[in-house]
Amino acid sequence: MFTPIRETLIQWQDREFPRPVAGMAVVDRQGRLALVYSSYGGQGWHFPKGGIDENESPAEAALKELAEEAGLVAKTSGQTSFPVPGGNFIQSLGFGSPRIQPKNLIHHPSCDYFGKPFQITSGPPITGQISMGALMALDEAAKKHGMQKKALMEQRYTLFDACHDVRVTWRQKPVYLVASFLQFNPSLLTGETEAVRWWKVEELTAPESIAHRHVRELLAQPEFLDLVSTAKKESEQSHS
Repeated sequence: MFTPIRETLIQWQDREFPRPVAGMAVVDRQGRLALVYSSYGGQGWHFPKGGIDENESPAEAALKELAEEAGLVAKTSGQTSFPVPGGNFIQSLGFGSPRIQPKNLIHHPSCDYFGKPFQITSGPPITGQISMGALMALDEAAKKHGMQKKALMEQRYTLFDACHDVRVTWRQKPVYLVASFLQFNPSLLTGETEAVRWWKVEELTAPESIAHRHVRELLAQPEFLDLVSTAKKESEQSHS
């Protein structure tokens, strides 16, 4: 059964598969937002974000990415999530899945952490799980060959291991949440970003802003700005 499913994924290379992504906008008591910098994929300055893994909620995924990319601990403000349009890219089915994360892979051993250099000592954790996107793609291919959902879930890791190198077209499906800043913890950094710093809202919304388009699109939404104000107050209270 696995060989036909693998062959179907190969045939579907031009077919778009959704890749659920979650990000976090963290607000401190001064109303500033934490952004991270990464040259990978031309992301530049952006909110910490990453793929959602199986059995993860968007909030759980966003807080995980916040810890790994920004070395920050925060508390989500409400349950509202803000979707933004995502782009397409071609990568392997296993892209972003912690199941095949190379051991102790550190892309950037040094991070400019709020103006001070910090040395990274460990990469992203390796777990047995796969990304939600990979699971959804495997489900689509398995359905074509009559594989029931229960059987897929029972055999998903073996199937993933047989197909993780197949290249597919991903359509990112990002959502962002807002959180109030609790504390710094640079030991959580895993070398995925090159710098972390606070930004004022005015800097990010200025015509000459160099922030990623997702940042600018979110800050143009009144509902998002309202939640940023709420998170600022919550951060003030937690540090009073």
